Amino acid sequence: MKSRRSASSDNHRARSFATGFRCRTRSAPPIAVYNPVREALSATFSAEDRGDPAATADAIPEVVDAETPPLRLALGSNVVPRVQAAYDTRLKTWAEWRAVSDAAQGRQPV
Repeated sequence: MKSRRSASSDNHRARSFATGFRCRTRSAPPIAVYNPVREALSATFSAEDRGDPAATADAIPEVVDAETPPLRLALGSNVVPRVQAAYDTRLKTWAEWRAVSDAAQGRQPV
């Protein structure tokens, strides 16, 4: 029997933990003008992107019990490379525009 789940739900499922938690969350109806962005983002995820809840459950106590736990933690083997790529792009852009950024500070008192 074919599921009645919408394509939107299937997209959420592909990006969620293997528990399917996000499959059950509700959101506002999609706005058509954003479909290309939503589709491009969905295309960047694969079945391998789904995390193993048991592995995450094992990682949490390690973070909680750490002497100096991180303020934020990226969980999953694919997360850090993606975030790092995004930040590398931002840092490159900021470096290229450094002169404009510095000029926006205005004149510094001596």
